[in-house]
Amino acid sequence: MTRALHAAAVKIPQYPGREALEAVLRPLVEPAATKLAGGTVQRLLGFWVLWHAYGDLSSLVDRGILSRSGVYKQRNQFRALFGVNVEDWAPELAAAIAASSMRGTLG
Repeated sequence: MTRALHAAAVKIPQYPGREALEAVLRPLVEPAATKLAGGTVQRLLGFWVLWHAYGDLSSLVDRGILSRSGVYKQRNQFRALFGVNVEDWAPELAAAIAASSMRGTLG
C-alpha cells in the first residue's frame, strides 16, 4: 500500500462526539486487540453490536442473522476475550449510541 493510500485509509473524518466515543471505546477494545488477531476482535465487536441491536439470542436466530450454534460460539468467545457476557458488556454504551443515533449525532 502506498503512503498516500495508507494515509487516506486511516484518516477518519471528525464528527460531533468522535473524541468522546474514542475515549470510551479505546480502553475497552485495546486490551482485546493485544490478545487476538484484529479480524477476531472485529467479528466479536460486530457480534456485540448485533446483540444489542436485536436484543437477544432468539431475535438473532429468528430473523436469520445468525444460527443458534453461531450465537453460542460467539457468546463463548466474547466471554473468553472480554471476561463478561455480551449482554453485560457496556450496555450503557449501546444505549448511548442508540440515543445519539436517534438524535442524528454521536455527540
